[in-house]
Order: sequence, then structure tokens, then C-alpha cells
Amino acid sequence: MTRKKRILLVSSLMLVAVVALLLVGLWLVVSHEPAFYRRTLAVDAAKLAKASDRMVRHVAAMHNIGQRSGRWEVVITADELNGWLAVDRAKNHPNMLPPTMHDPRVAIDTTGITAACRFEHGAVTSVLSLKVKPYLSATNVIGLRIVRGRAGALPLPLSQVLESLSEAARAADVSLQWKHTHGDPVALFSVPVNEESSRIVQIETIELRDGEIYIAGSTHRR
Repeated sequence: MTRKKRILLVSSLMLVAVVALLLVGLWLVVSHEPAFYRRTLAVDAAKLAKASDRMVRHVAAMHNIGQRSGRWEVVITADELNGWLAVDRAKNHPNMLPPTMHDPRVAIDTTGITAACRFEHGAVTSVLSLKVKPYLSATNVIGLRIVRGRAGALPLPLSQVLESLSEAARAADVSLQWKHTHGDPVALFSVPVNEESSRIVQIETIELRDGEIYIAGSTHRR
């Protein structure tokens, strides 16, 4: 083999090796799963079912908030949300997510709420995650700061997320405005008012804690 051919062969082998390493690295990055997501998927079915029942009771209690005057408060844990997502949502609201997404789970700490789900489309498999930080911008105006989105460990463009939020707000006839805080997009939702009710519900506090979210407010007559 001539020297020129040896150089060409070695160069070709190096190029193939580099491409293979890049592909393996890309696969590892895209298939990355957040640690909390792996933990929540490992929770046994009986525990998820009990947590789902507690979440359903929370929803019923929140519905009753508008029926009587006075102060109220609700504490919802990440375990309860994950139980509901795994059990009641899967059973009674199967179309909440598109068919390419499944096994949604959340984590809550003082820095925000992280939602994740498995994404499968053809040969592409990844875990999509989105971190948001809710806060009370004003009475009955909830701010949702979009902190980051990920596909595996790769940054996820947020344009589609923002458009989906806008579409969901229009479909639900909820007032939505957009602004930016330190470069992050913020969705401002106005809580709908039931004009037929004799009482007004006011949300006055939203507080993130480790593993739970605390919401408090009051209900009073018009």
C-alpha cells in the first residue's frame, strides 16, 4: 500500500470514529432523563392510586371554595399530582396529551415546578422537560415564568411551548398576556370570574415549597 493510500485510509478511519463518537454523544444527551423523573416512574401502583385519590379530593374541595365565604388554603404535593397524572388522568383524561407524549410527572421545589414526559416519534425517543415558576402578580393574576425547556439534556426552543399556552388560553377563554423578566417569557393569566355566582374567589398567595405548592385566598359576597 502506498503512503498516500495509507494516509487516506487512516484519515477515513479517524473521520468515521469522530462521527461515531458524535452520534453516541448526541444519543446520550437526547436520551438523558432527569433524576426526579426516574424516581417518580419507579413509585409502585398502590402508592400512586392513593395519591391520586387525595388529589381528586383536593379538586372537589377547591370547587367548594366558591360556595362559602371566608378564608381558605390548599396544599398540593408533587406526590399527589404525580398520582393523579399516572392514575386518574390516564383513566379519565387520556387525550390530555398528544399520542407522542406519555408518562408525565412533576417535581416541585422552591425554585420552580419541573414537568417532564417521555416523547416518542418514529425512531426518536427522549424525555421532554419544562421548568416554570408560578407566582402571584396581582390579586387573581397568576404569573407563569418559563425558566427553561429541555429535550434530554439539550435546550428546547420555547416558541412552540409559548404558542401552545396561548392556544390553550384561547380555547379556555382565559385572559393571557405575555411579558419578559430577565430574559425569560412570563405568561400572565387572569383567573376567570363566574358572573353567575353570588361570591367572588380571590387568590392571594402562591408559595412554592420543597415537594408542594401552597395556595391561599378568600371568598366573599359580591
